[in-house]
Amino acid sequence: MDHREKQSVGPSSAKRDPVLRDVLRCYPFDLADAGIEHPPTAQGFSGAVIVRVVGDTADLMVSVSPEMPFSPANPARYCLRGWPPSGLPRGRLRELHHFLRFVDRHGIDVLPVPFPDIRGETLVSQAGRDWQLEPWMPGVADFHQRPSDARLQSAMSVLARFHGAATLYQPTPAGRQWFASQRLAPSPAVGERLVLLDRWSDERLRQASQQMSLDVSERFGRIAGEMINRFWHSRDNARRQLSAMSQRPVPLHPCLRDVWHDHLLFTGDEVTGLVDPSATRTENVAADLSRLLGSLLGQWSERWETALDWYAQARRLSGDERQLVRVLHDSGVLLSGMTWIKRRMAGSIPDDRLPSVIARMEAIRNRFGT
Repeated sequence: MDHREKQSVGPSSAKRDPVLRDVLRCYPFDLADAGIEHPPTAQGFSGAVIVRVVGDTADLMVSVSPEMPFSPANPARYCLRGWPPSGLPRGRLRELHHFLRFVDRHGIDVLPVPFPDIRGETLVSQAGRDWQLEPWMPGVADFHQRPSDARLQSAMSVLARFHGAATLYQPTPAGRQWFASQRLAPSPAVGERLVLLDRWSDERLRQASQQMSLDVSERFGRIAGEMINRFWHSRDNARRQLSAMSQRPVPLHPCLRDVWHDHLLFTGDEVTGLVDPSATRTENVAADLSRLLGSLLGQWSERWETALDWYAQARRLSGDERQLVRVLHDSGVLLSGMTWIKRRMAGSIPDDRLPSVIARMEAIRNRFGT
């Protein structure tokens, strides 16, 4: 099972959806009669469309290309992803696919590598979207339900091995703007977060506080008010910490940048899937570590240090990188809450998604330090 299965609806035939049928017929195997499922938990806020394709195993056990044999753990299941029309540029998506093939060939087999179509392309344009077909990765995102040292060690080992492979990647000339490596340079995330902090001026915070106090959801308004108050009192300290790191050079190479609890799939105690690598871009490993450990462990504690030590057994962490993990975590918690408030103010949170958003905001609030 995958974490996206929890509330899936019954399968329907691809024949009933002409857009999906036209996309699937572009691949070198017959999926016209495949079952199509739309797991509600797979739909995020980006506007992406994600469906599970379940076909006959005999039809799917084929070699897609000499370079990429079709051999996922469950060969009868795919993930068909439709990118939002205003999403990432095609050039970045193509480079991402090239990067994913590279790390897969270097032994990192937990990321979904898109399959080429009959033209050898990994993107299919249909109905105003770019689509890609990839393995439906095995495992369940259930670390919170079944936390353990063995699982945490597996996560740190997989992430360290991924980073080790990523350092070897040589991007195409067109992809250097997103996937380049640098021996030493300041973390891009530091500068980006300083900009985001400064966008929340005192006036904007006052406007947000007033609007949230009148929100039709009393529960959302209450937690939003708490986050605005926290941001107001912690912003200057976060700015000082980020500024102190803004000139610290650290190694840069492609990192996932959005690896968190729900993207980490376990089978038993082993990580068997790292899904949705769409945010991958040049960064320091501290960005991945702060994002993942914050979502798994909550606020900073000795468990963080233990996890970082396990990571360092496979890939060395410098003192500056360890410090950067903490700084990015603290600033990330502040800004994550404000991101949801910004979306609420813009009216971009549908009513049916509000309960899950509130749950996320409560999880963010629990990550605030003392």
